[in-house]
Amino acid sequence: MSKETVMRRVCDLHNDREGFEVPLTVGVHAYALDLCYECQEALLAAVEPFTDAAPAPAAQPTPARRTRKTAAPRTVPMLVREWCAANGVPVSPHGKIPRVVEDQYLAAQA
Repeated sequence: MSKETVMRRVCDLHNDREGFEVPLTVGVHAYALDLCYECQEALLAAVEPFTDAAPAPAAQPTPARRTRKTAAPRTVPMLVREWCAANGVPVSPHGKIPRVVEDQYLAAQA
């Protein structure tokens, strides 16, 4: 036998009406109200004198995105590996080329 559980939000004041979650914060107090359409309208009407008299909220500045600064590659790995193979310098076929090997390659190119 299978069982199905259906969760339905209902208005906090009218348990027989479909409700929708309305987050409300006043100072340090936060609430998650489940209100039907009529109760949402009543809540908005009740706070309207306060919201109409309040200044518009200041736009929150978007935090600057931190980007990682990476140095431009000094050499082309494929060319360094070809040079290493031709000159007998051991280097891995994959991954980062050691700085010492890059320095040898650059010195040979100068």
